[in-house]
Amino acid sequence: MPPLPERPRRDYAAEEEAGRQLSTAHIQLRRGLAAESEKSVRAILTARPEDAGAWELLGDIEASRGDFDAAGTAYQAALRLVPGAVSAEAKFGRATLRRAEQQRQEKLGVAYASSDTSLVKLSGGDDGRRSARWSVFGSLLCPGLGQIVSGQTRKGAVLVGIFLVGLGLLAILPHGTGRNYFTPGFWIVSAVLTADWIYSIVDAAQAAPTKSASPPEKDGWQV
Repeated sequence: MPPLPERPRRDYAAEEEAGRQLSTAHIQLRRGLAAESEKSVRAILTARPEDAGAWELLGDIEASRGDFDAAGTAYQAALRLVPGAVSAEAKFGRATLRRAEQQRQEKLGVAYASSDTSLVKLSGGDDGRRSARWSVFGSLLCPGLGQIVSGQTRKGAVLVGIFLVGLGLLAILPHGTGRNYFTPGFWIVSAVLTADWIYSIVDAAQAAPTKSASPPEKDGWQV
C-alpha cells in the first residue's frame, strides 16, 4: 500500500505575524491613519491573498474615504473566501446603499439638497432612534410591551406573562395582620416583578436599532 501523502503543514508563525499586522492596521484606521493602514493591509494581502479579514479591513478603509465601489469589491472578496460572513455581508450591503446614494446625488445635483428621502436614512437612522424610544416607553408602561413593539414578540410575551402571573400571585397570596401584613411570599413576588420590569426597560434600550454615538462622517465604517 503506497504511503499517504502528507498534509501541508500550517505556518503558525506566519499566521500569528499576519494577525499582529492586521491588529496594527485596525488601530491605524481608528486613529485616522488610512494611508498607513492601507499599506499594512496590502502587505498582508501580498503575502496572504486568502486572508478574508484583511480584505474586509481594506473595504473599511475604502469606505472611510467614500470610495464605495472599491469598498464593495473588497467586501465581495472577503465573502468569496468566507461565504455568509455576517460582518462582511452587512458592510457590503451598506456600501452598495452608499454608492446608490452617491449616484442619486450626482444625478439630482442641486435638487438633492432639498430631498429628504435619503436611501441611507430610509435604511435606519432617525427611524431607528424613534423606534427605540417607543420600545423603552412601552416597557415603562408594562414589562415586555417594548419588546413586542420592537418585534421581539416571543421575549415580550414571556416578560408580560411573568408580570401578569406575579400580579395574580399578589392578589391570591395570604397576608398576615398588623405589622406582619407583608409576608415573605409578598416580598419574593415583588422582587421578581421589579426585576422583570427593570430587565424589560434595560433590554428595550439596549436593543435600539441605532446604538452608535459616533459622528455622522464616520458612520460606523471605522469600527
